[in-house]
Amino acid sequence: EFLDALVTGLVGARNVDGFISTKPHKEAILRSCTHLTAAARACGAANVARVLRTDGNLRIVGHNLDGDGFVGGLLREKGANAVRNK
Repeated sequence: EFLDALVTGLVGARNVDGFISTKPHKEAILRSCTHLTAAARACGAANVARVLRTDGNLRIVGHNLDGDGFVGGLLREKGANAVRNK
């Protein structure tokens, strides 16, 4: 598939440390990740993939930052009480 070939090409480039995925590829990119953060696993989608090369090992870590952005926006607009469970 096109997405798999794209990820293979990006990971093969030695100067790429990661990439961003948008709709409609956030869910499909998971199959290219070797590891997932708790947020990516919980929502079944990744919008950031980090390419980590250490000691000859390659890891592609899928992250989802949508929740962080949403909560950050609430905090900026409404203050800390916007996310407290009262």
